[in-house]
Amino acid sequence: MPGAVLAEELRLLPPVLNIPKSTYGVPDQKLVIDGKECVVLKETYCVVACAVAHRHPDYWPKGPSRLPGGRPAHPTSNVDNDLEEFRPERWLLTENGQNGSADKKALPVDSLAGGDLGVNESSDTSELLFKPVKGSYLPFSEGYRACLGRRFAQVEVLVVLAVLFQNYSVELAVDKYATDEELERMDNNEKAEIWHQAAEDARQLLVYGMGQIITLQIRGGELTVRMHFVEILTIFRHCTVPIHPTRTRTVSS
Repeated sequence: MPGAVLAEELRLLPPVLNIPKSTYGVPDQKLVIDGKECVVLKETYCVVACAVAHRHPDYWPKGPSRLPGGRPAHPTSNVDNDLEEFRPERWLLTENGQNGSADKKALPVDSLAGGDLGVNESSDTSELLFKPVKGSYLPFSEGYRACLGRRFAQVEVLVVLAVLFQNYSVELAVDKYATDEELERMDNNEKAEIWHQAAEDARQLLVYGMGQIITLQIRGGELTVRMHFVEILTIFRHCTVPIHPTRTRTVSS
């Protein structure tokens, strides 16, 4: 699941929104798009819109909106599906054909092509996860100019997530709407209402508060989460296990 969380975050919020391309210094370039041959003239400047490709309904698993009332997450984009929503489950393969098995790899396996150039053409996702159509998922670009450090970045993030979630849970902070003491006095319906208010603010920020300098950043505010320590105590015979970031306990079976 950490791999699905990482892949979905990079789908919705890629580090670079647009990848510039050009045909300067080369002849006209022929492309085949949906079976139709097209020509990109020489000395043409193009931009690959990563965020648009990452939301194209023809290439991604999708379903109806899961927001209250089935309303869309974005006012104009993908109003009839959930591709504007953070939904890591879309990356998990189903039981009816291609779900993970013992011979699948948790991390991508590098495969090189392009002769002496050694272009890495392997997928940017694990074999255990949904594999997007080539060209539809570009968080690290693709082909000859793909990011050289993508494997290191993926492993680094997954390790951080795995370590954090061993001991912590993460939840949306609602401090703007209620204090901890006020929440203690609320029933479940009142708590749910507070959470939905905070979630709606977060969605509005992600839709309208994003801006780009070099990489995509939240420029219109901040999104707060809380991390809670979760005590995990595994019993082994005469072993020392961590129960707190600053102390340990020796236990016996």
